[in-house]
Amino acid sequence: MVVEEPFILYNDGTYGNISFKNEDSIYKQKNDSVDFKDQLYYGLGGYYEVKGDTIEVDTYMNYPLFITLIKRYYKIIDRESLFFFKEIWVTKHGAEEEPYDRYVFYELIPNKRLPPSTKFRSKLKKWIWEDENDWKNYKKHTRRQ
Repeated sequence: MVVEEPFILYNDGTYGNISFKNEDSIYKQKNDSVDFKDQLYYGLGGYYEVKGDTIEVDTYMNYPLFITLIKRYYKIIDRESLFFFKEIWVTKHGAEEEPYDRYVFYELIPNKRLPPSTKFRSKLKKWIWEDENDWKNYKKHTRRQ
């Protein structure tokens, strides 16, 4: 069985990989009042979009000389489950590598005490935004928080 690191989906479209500083936290995660703010390491950040019954995620890997786009696809099974089925790496020249098929089921666990989405700094980068006005509005919104 493949064990994948957990991730957070925020209402503002932010996606972020996380890992727990203390593995015991994994067993507490089903309690929606557990405060994870000081128990997490933050991994890749990006954004997601729901298209029909699929969640499409774009994350970015920053290498010293270039940035690679990683596209991930999750099928929505129901309100409590996702099925991860594909990952594509897009190189700096825009060429897609062969899709990497992995099959992993995820259980969705609501939590009311999450760290702010700005912990995943990708959304703070101007280059990630297609529309410059959306980026400016996002920056204004994060300054007010």
